[in-house]
Amino acid sequence: MLKVPPGNAVGGAPAGRFFVKPLVPPALLAGALSLGFALASAGGLFWPQTYARESATWAAQGWGQDAMGLFLVAPLLVWAAWGTFKGRPIPFFLLGGLLLYAAYNSLLWVFCVHFNRLFIIYCANLGLSVYGLGFWAVGWNQWRPEQGWRKPGPVLMPALFLSGTALLFLALWLKEDVPAILRGIEPADLGEAGLLTNPVHVLDLSLVLPAMFAVSILLLRRRALGYGLFAPLAFFSVLMALAIAAMMMALKARGLAPDAYGAAFCAAFAGIQLEILRRFLSSVLARP
Repeated sequence: MLKVPPGNAVGGAPAGRFFVKPLVPPALLAGALSLGFALASAGGLFWPQTYARESATWAAQGWGQDAMGLFLVAPLLVWAAWGTFKGRPIPFFLLGGLLLYAAYNSLLWVFCVHFNRLFIIYCANLGLSVYGLGFWAVGWNQWRPEQGWRKPGPVLMPALFLSGTALLFLALWLKEDVPAILRGIEPADLGEAGLLTNPVHVLDLSLVLPAMFAVSILLLRRRALGYGLFAPLAFFSVLMALAIAAMMMALKARGLAPDAYGAAFCAAFAGIQLEILRRFLSSVLARP
C-alpha cells in the first residue's frame, strides 16, 4: 500500500502549510481564467452584438454554453484554483478537467465566432487555459500524487464508462460525417450552423476521443498515468454533457428544437458519470 503524506498535503507537506510550490502556477492561471471566462460568458449572454452575425442555431448554442460558463464553470474555476493553491487533491484533479473544458471552448470562441469586441478576451482565455494545462501537468509530475493513493480499487467500471462515452460520441459524429463524405456533400448541421467544418467533430475525433480510449486502457492496466488522467477527463466529460444539455435547452427556448428530452438525457448522463468519478476518487485517494 502506498504511504499517505502527512495531512494528505501534496509532496508530504504539513497539513497546515498554506500552499504547495509546484501547484502555484496552475492555480494562479486558473484564477485569472475564471475572470476571463466569466467576462466572455457574460458578454455572450448580455451583449446581443456578440453573436449578431452567427446563424440562429450557432448563436443559441453559444448562449447555452455561456450560461453554463458564467454560472457554473467560472465559480468552479475559483473553487478549484483555491483548493489547488492549498494543495488539496480533489480540487487539483478536477482543475485539470476544468482547464481542458476551458481550452476546448476557447478554441471554439477564437476560431468559430465572428470577430467582435471580446476577441482579446477569447485569446487570453485560450492562452490561460492551455498554459494552465501545461503547468497542471508539471505540477502533477512533481507532486507524484500516487503517493497519496490507497491500494487501487476497482477500475473496470470507470474505464468502461469512459471508453463507452468515447464510443458513443465516435458513433454519433461518424454517423453524420461518413455518409456526407461518401455522397460528396456537406453534413446538414454545417448549413444550420453556418460553418465550414464542425469544430466539435474536429476536436473530438482528433484529440478528445483518442485520449479517452488511451486513458481507459492505462486505467485497466493500473498504470499511474491512467489514475492521474482519469479524473480530469471524466470531469471534462461531465462538463461537456452539461454544456450539451444547456445548448439543447437554449435551442428549445428559441424555438429551434421540438423538445428538451435530449437535455434531460445529457443531464442524467452527467449525473451518472459524476457519481462514478466520486466513487473512483473516494476509492483511490487516502482522504478524499
